[in-house]
Amino acid sequence: MRPNKVIALTGGIGSGKSAVAAILEEYGCFVVDCDAITKQIYKDRGTAERVSDAFGGGFMTDGGLDFKKLGAYVFRDGQRVARLNAITHPLIFGRLKEILDGCGKDVAFVQIPLLFETGRQNDFDEIWLVTADKKTRAARVSARDGIDGRQVADRIKNQLPDEKKAPFAHTIIKNDGTLDDLRAQVKARLTELKIV
Repeated sequence: MRPNKVIALTGGIGSGKSAVAAILEEYGCFVVDCDAITKQIYKDRGTAERVSDAFGGGFMTDGGLDFKKLGAYVFRDGQRVARLNAITHPLIFGRLKEILDGCGKDVAFVQIPLLFETGRQNDFDEIWLVTADKKTRAARVSARDGIDGRQVADRIKNQLPDEKKAPFAHTIIKNDGTLDDLRAQVKARLTELKIV
């Protein structure tokens, strides 16, 4: 049974969506991570090869797709990003629907990085936007993914800026402070919604 309320948890790369998702799980909330779904989809050799072939091949290793190499190539060009999304998004959103339909929860959160970029904002009952300044986000992504500043900038430029997303968000969580600050914001909103 699909939840009565499905809340999108979104924000730019490096904003701290995963940190918010972890806090939600601490409070017993059901959270689906679209990045985790994406990783599962890429484990299918056929899908991985289809993605590699779509960009001229040469992105496969014995272990599957070379994500660093693919990302460096794809995120330099908006048309390449659109081509990648055309292959992967139907698979991702199909799996997401299956998970939500079978979760048996009253409220579910969906961690979805490219909510507005994919035009999926109307699929959700509420939107939580996690924000952080660009310098903080760039440092987080560089440290997390081991990529250089140019690759981080390429990824950020393929996402809508926070100021264009903010008018459509029901909740804005600012993640420029401490983990305690972040936890307090999440708890306050969960309390308002009577989820905790």
